[in-house]
Amino acid sequence: MISTTRDSALQGSHLTNVVLSEVYIWYRFSGRDLIICLCSMSALLIGLFYRGKATLSDVALIMLQNILHLYVFNLFNQINGIEEDRVNKPDRPIPSGLVTLRQAKFRLGVMIAIYIMASYALCGLLGVICAVGWIVDTMMHEHSLHIHWFSKNFATLTLGVMFMLLPPLTHLQAIKDLYSTSPVRLWCFLVCVGIGIGGTMQDLRDVAGDALKKRKTLPIMIGDSRARKIHCASMIFLAAYSYFILHLSGTCEEPVDQTLGYFLHIGEVILYLSCLYLALRVVKYTTPQEDHITFQLFCLGWFVLIFLISGFVIRFPNVQTH
Repeated sequence: MISTTRDSALQGSHLTNVVLSEVYIWYRFSGRDLIICLCSMSALLIGLFYRGKATLSDVALIMLQNILHLYVFNLFNQINGIEEDRVNKPDRPIPSGLVTLRQAKFRLGVMIAIYIMASYALCGLLGVICAVGWIVDTMMHEHSLHIHWFSKNFATLTLGVMFMLLPPLTHLQAIKDLYSTSPVRLWCFLVCVGIGIGGTMQDLRDVAGDALKKRKTLPIMIGDSRARKIHCASMIFLAAYSYFILHLSGTCEEPVDQTLGYFLHIGEVILYLSCLYLALRVVKYTTPQEDHITFQLFCLGWFVLIFLISGFVIRFPNVQTH
C-alpha cells in the first residue's frame, strides 16, 4: 500500500515536471511576441467583456486559441530560421540547445492538430479555414515571402493577424453567414493594415540576420538612414490613420457612458502621441537594441492601445448574446 502511494506520488510529480517544462519551452519560443498577441487580444476582450459582448468562457477559449496561434507561428519560424537566430537571437530554444530540431518538429505537429481543433470549437468552419490559412500563410512566409519587405510585413503579417482576429470576433458577434460583411470585419481589415504599416519597423533591428538570409528589407535596399525617414513618416501617418479607424470608418460608435468616454479620449490622445514619439525615436535611437525597444513600444503604444479602445466602441449590430 505504501509502495503504491509512493509510486502514485512519483508519477504525479513527474507529470507536474513535464507540464512545467512544456510551459517553460512554450515561453522560450513565444515570449518575445507575448505583447503582440496575448496583451492585444486581452486588451480587446476587456472592453467586450465590460459591454457584455463576451463571457468568461468566451475569453478563456479565445485566449487558448491565440496562445496556440502564436505557438504554431513561432515553431514554424524558428525551425526554419536556425542560422539567422544564431546571429540575431542566439538565446532562442533551438540555437541555445534547449530543444533539438527533431523535438521542435514533433511539437509543431502536435500543436497544429490541437490548434485546428480549438479553432473549430471557437468558430466552426470559419475557424478551421482561418487556422489552415494561418498555417499556409506561415509556410509561405518561411518558404519565400520573407525575402521582400513588402510581402514579409504586409502580405504575411497583415493576413496572419486577420486570421487571428476573425474567428473570435465572428464567434462573439454570432455571425452565421461565412461571407457576410459587418463593421467588425471591416475593423479587422483596417487594423491589420495599420499593423502592417508599423510592423516594417522590426526590420531595422534584424539587418545582420536579414543580410545572411539575403532578404530585401528597406534598410538593406535603400540604406538605414533613408529607411528610418520612411518609418518616421509612416508613424506620423499612422496617427491620422488611427483617428480614421476610430471616428470616420463607421466601425466604431460613441460610448454610452460619459465617464468611460472621457477616459477613452485620454487613451486616444496617448495613442496619437505614442505614434509621434515613435516617429522621433526611430530616427534618434539607431542601435539594434534600441530598435528592438522601438518595435516593442509600437506593439504596446499602438497595437495594444487601439485594441483596448476599440473593445469599448467597436460596433456590434444585431448581436445575439450567448
